[in-house]
Amino acid sequence: MGLLITGCYADLYAGLQALQVAGRTDARLHVLQMTTDKADCPGAAKKMQPAEIADLIGLIAWLAEIERIGISFHVFGQEAEKEIPEFLRHNEITCLVAGAHDRRSFQEHNRWLQNLQDRLGSDALWFQLSLIHISEPTRPY
Repeated sequence: MGLLITGCYADLYAGLQALQVAGRTDARLHVLQMTTDKADCPGAAKKMQPAEIADLIGLIAWLAEIERIGISFHVFGQEAEKEIPEFLRHNEITCLVAGAHDRRSFQEHNRWLQNLQDRLGSDALWFQLSLIHISEPTRPY
């Protein structure tokens, strides 16, 4: 199972959800951090600073250790568009969790993830018909 970290505050909730699913399915969690401009959030106020991203990753690692969930971390830079599909294929990752903090972010993530799924689906070696299910962001009551 994979968790996509893009530097948005929604990554915290996505990380907690990914840990919960990984714990229920006895899956190893692969944390994929994108460091490209495409990974940035639309609003500067919704974007994490590098130290905050490091804290988030540390929190996810700590919680994974407590729950005895296997975890690995991977950083993708300028070639993320090419590297991530290959990484997902190679590690047979069939579930990818990504956070969205508002409707615009949700739509951007949805387009990017749909494009990723199309690239995976066009590969004869990819065994999954579907990779990603994205749910609408929810607002606190």
